[in-house]
Amino acid sequence: MRNRSFGAIVIAAVFVFSASTVSSQKAPPAVPPSLASVQWAGRPASFAALKGKTVVVLVYAKWCPKCNAWSGEFFTQLKEAVKDKPVVVLAINADDNPSGVQQYLTQRGFFAPNILHGYDPSMPQRLGFKSNLYNFVLFGPDGAPAEKGPGGAFFKTPKGRKFVLPKVVSQKGNVGKFNFITPDMSDEVKAVFWPWELGNISEAAVQSARRKLGPEQKKVIDTAIERYLNEQLARIRKLYKGSVEQRIEAYEAAGALSGAFRATAQSKKAKAVVTYMNKDKEFKRELTAKKTYEGALQRGAADPKRRATLLRAIAKRFQGTHYGKMAEEAIAENPQ
Repeated sequence: MRNRSFGAIVIAAVFVFSASTVSSQKAPPAVPPSLASVQWAGRPASFAALKGKTVVVLVYAKWCPKCNAWSGEFFTQLKEAVKDKPVVVLAINADDNPSGVQQYLTQRGFFAPNILHGYDPSMPQRLGFKSNLYNFVLFGPDGAPAEKGPGGAFFKTPKGRKFVLPKVVSQKGNVGKFNFITPDMSDEVKAVFWPWELGNISEAAVQSARRKLGPEQKKVIDTAIERYLNEQLARIRKLYKGSVEQRIEAYEAAGALSGAFRATAQSKKAKAVVTYMNKDKEFKRELTAKKTYEGALQRGAADPKRRATLLRAIAKRFQGTHYGKMAEEAIAENPQ
């Protein structure tokens, strides 16, 4: 079956990691579980916006005294490893809600613009882990799973222990790219754009932040926004000429662009793309087929027989569409 991108559904099949540092884990589910059940502390990221960045999903619990002895050191190293990089950590606690874990995190200083906190007691099991203690999975910029292992894995050095996950992030060659942030930006400007990097784009928030900045910083912000808008519009035009999947991506990107930047020329052009594509009945049928197909994979993740039944219904209902064919392929791969 084709790889799914890191979007509304997360965590996929097989992960690769060094056998010398990672203990045996239960195999992850064949289909990614949703993050919809996570109770986030604050506004969650738009997972479509995370595409093109490295994403670390860290699940942990605070009840273990042994883990608590090293967790502060682990958090410090991980926080430093992801600093100023297009890397986002989704830290999901499995034994207490966001308010209950606040003091635990504050004591360890595990806060940064690219570290998001949430609570979901079912996540460890759904990721294939045997306990709710520290474990992680890492996705590359392409949305494909790259690494999996225990958070407590470390190696000894003359200067003390170094945890494996921060080292993996630090040594990873391609961690993706930012949409707005550039290395030469001041910390104040980066702070303005980090929410945007997570998909929480707000023109009002930027205008409010601009009033506190100097002329040069305002110019940097305006230049970055203009560059982004032009890049997105060019990307939409290119995707529109591609495959069904690419045209759907163009449609979704155009919708996001038109909704976030309504006063710009680029927004008006993106809105025109959405309006035009909405008139295409065959394309709208593909959109429905995609939504139904992905929903079937999700609902049938734990029940192969139900999955096969759902996919057969999609193949019949959406015969001749791209996702109807994908349903047929999925049935052929696993006809149970």
